[in-house]
Amino acid sequence: MDSKLYEHPLFTVRHELLSTEDRLRVTYERAKLVVQTYKLTGEDIVNCTKRFWDFQQDPVFAIDPALTNIITCHVNLFIGTLFPLLPGRPDLKPLVEKALQAEIFGNMFLSELGHGLDIQSLETIATKVGDGFILSTPRNSATKFMAPTLPLDGVQRWGIAMSRLVVDGEDRGIHPFLLQTSDEHGMRPGVHNVCLPVRSGSVLDYSLTTFNNVHLPRSAFLGRSTDKPKDPRNLLHSYIWRIPVGTCAIGMPGVLSGKILACIAADYSFRRHVGGPKLEVPIISFRTQALPVLYAVAVSHVFSAWMSQVVEYFISKATTFDARTVLGTIFKTTANRLVTQTARDLGERLGAQGLFPQNHLGIMETDIRGTSISEGDITVVCIRLFAEVLTGRRTLLVPARTDTLLYRRYLGYVDFNTQLLKSLKRGQRDPQFNNLILPQCEPAIRALGHALAYSAAKDAGLPQPLLDLFEVAVIKLDSGWFAEHAGLTEARRVMMEDKAANAALPHLKQYVDDLNIRQWVASPLISDRKWDWWLDEVRRDNAGFAGGLLKRSERLEGMLSRL
Repeated sequence: MDSKLYEHPLFTVRHELLSTEDRLRVTYERAKLVVQTYKLTGEDIVNCTKRFWDFQQDPVFAIDPALTNIITCHVNLFIGTLFPLLPGRPDLKPLVEKALQAEIFGNMFLSELGHGLDIQSLETIATKVGDGFILSTPRNSATKFMAPTLPLDGVQRWGIAMSRLVVDGEDRGIHPFLLQTSDEHGMRPGVHNVCLPVRSGSVLDYSLTTFNNVHLPRSAFLGRSTDKPKDPRNLLHSYIWRIPVGTCAIGMPGVLSGKILACIAADYSFRRHVGGPKLEVPIISFRTQALPVLYAVAVSHVFSAWMSQVVEYFISKATTFDARTVLGTIFKTTANRLVTQTARDLGERLGAQGLFPQNHLGIMETDIRGTSISEGDITVVCIRLFAEVLTGRRTLLVPARTDTLLYRRYLGYVDFNTQLLKSLKRGQRDPQFNNLILPQCEPAIRALGHALAYSAAKDAGLPQPLLDLFEVAVIKLDSGWFAEHAGLTEARRVMMEDKAANAALPHLKQYVDDLNIRQWVASPLISDRKWDWWLDEVRRDNAGFAGGLLKRSERLEGMLSRL
């Protein structure tokens, strides 16, 4: 589905010229527009249908990466958690219907300031009382961290707070509780928000949220039972079953960002000329400029082909939930890491202009790093996954094409670390497991991802020059292994790179067109027309920056006076 949202005023407005507050407001209005445009049903969300995945692949999430966080929280976590409860909880239906129309925004409060990924140690307490529960934050370490909770003018915000249930002084495990955090006018009584300073990347109201004896009705309890659970850990993971879905979904904007950056870099490199008065040449003619662009285009094409295959795998009824979880982890890990690397390589090739927000690069790179942490921290989930492979508790996906150099590399990681684990006297509890094997877990999972992506792209009929460039890009990441085990010396790699680049360069413009992303690109770097239009906007809308005269504000004076 081509949503054509790139034509809407909310997406054509120059975001970078707005104040922080206006950028936030526009982002939330964009989120409402996106939800109402796609009209996903509860069944689409819960069953992860093709419509759900088409929604996740809209380039809108790359253009404004803050949308990824809002929509992931609202659609995947909030609605995805509530909708399956409706058969037994019809009282929730009006709230879910409002959420499906984005008349309200929903959140999930899971991570705490003092515990991060250690969700078994959550300290937020929901104490059972006669008419419901009292929700409280007992200490600073229990502060809910990151979920955006700034009150929105005219919009209610709700959340699902994962909290430790206490009944008659007894810990009954961690369960979900529903509460309203703000209404049309401000925060609800007892719910406190401290908005964090604006981070690098896209602007969002990331917050510290605490609960001061918030009274919740009995209906706020979304758990299975208030009895003491037999297996608290499994119960908690059953409540947050949407997070593995989000792991895959949140990796898709990284691929879309890669496509946008590849298009910007390629168009700019053809547009920008250097030379004397009699002869000017486009900077793409210099191999130092062409190589990062070629790699970015190749990586984007390969990951796009793989992303399509990942979606087909997810919507297949034959695919188990566990298999979806594993593939989502591999996909997000591989895509985010390699797109981040290509973004860094492109950075300097766009010159000083590449540092500014209107050209997306810095914002997108930072936000991809952010999604690498959210919905399952890449390093942690890879350690868990690869450790299970080494101990024989799990086998991972095998690419359709097992005769590739990239799959051979993954098998090499498995064989080497399996033998290493066998040599450790105390197995996984041996100190050397931490020292030697843990650092290799993520590279091993990435190696499998590279092989799966390459295989999917080859099956999709991608042109050979793009496949060759992708292969060389991966070889550059781990040149030591390929030199040691495949005889690929640096001299051979350079020649492979040159051959692939020579084959791809004559078709580069077509390869970029085939990404089908240019209609979304608002960067003024890609054409003279866009540059002239953008400069007019800057002259008009940024002329009053700092009131035309830079001086101390009252806020600054007040802050300095306290020091």
